[in-house]
Amino acid sequence: MVTANFLDYGCRREVFSILDDYCDSKSEKSPDKTEEGAVSADVTDDIANEIAELNQKKRRFEIVDTTLSNLMFIAVKDESMDVTKLVHTILTDLRETKQRKTRFIQRILPVTHTCYSSMEDISRTAKEMLQPLHTKDPKTFGIMFKARNNSAIKRDEIIEAVVSTQSTGSNLMFIAVKDESMDVTKLVHTILTDLRETKQRKTRFIQRILPVTHTCYSSMEDISRTAKEMLQPLHTKDPKTFGIMFKARNNSAIKRDEIIEAVVSTQSTGETDWVFIVR
Repeated sequence: MVTANFLDYGCRREVFSILDDYCDSKSEKSPDKTEEGAVSADVTDDIANEIAELNQKKRRFEIVDTTLSNLMFIAVKDESMDVTKLVHTILTDLRETKQRKTRFIQRILPVTHTCYSSMEDISRTAKEMLQPLHTKDPKTFGIMFKARNNSAIKRDEIIEAVVSTQSTGSNLMFIAVKDESMDVTKLVHTILTDLRETKQRKTRFIQRILPVTHTCYSSMEDISRTAKEMLQPLHTKDPKTFGIMFKARNNSAIKRDEIIEAVVSTQSTGETDWVFIVR
């Protein structure tokens, strides 16, 4: 996508010139197999090959009519070409050389996906586009909303729809902490304490934030083993108390009473200083 200052024709000419120059400079030129001094047997074949190369070069990019002034889309006909890397190369070269190569181009942005401006299509396209982010290493991304000649979609609705496609559940997400020395419980406690004392609203979309120190598969065996490991520090001379809050989502295989009983049974030591109250 290319935006122009005021003259569409000049912008069109500049963008084609820049794209062709960078594509030609990065493409590998095939070596001339004709031996020195040798003359081609058929000049007509050479001319036909040269014309075919020129036609292929012309079909490499194509203007898409947007019916909007100072805004144009350049369609890339070569499917093997990475648009993001191409634009990144152009901008990196401009930053390093500090040479002004354009007069009418205002901004050039790579566009890898397009869709109709409806919530359903935007959500589906966002899910497809952000699929490569679903890896073991946590990834981050930003959302920049810009609408022109369209009042049917709203900024907050679009952002919420895109974010919801990347959540592990409906309106639920986990944030992985890479620093193992960080105490997640103390961090969340500090955040909530600060919010309570300052009474300053710092969030708009966050409803609740909870620290998670242990995770396991939703089976009775794994839950019992994880509960025993998690509550091990409570086994001290001074009596300790803890609560069990059961919450299940999209899972009907486990029951509240069974989970509470399994967790409590892991702490039954036979000592008199342990008292369990189940409500």
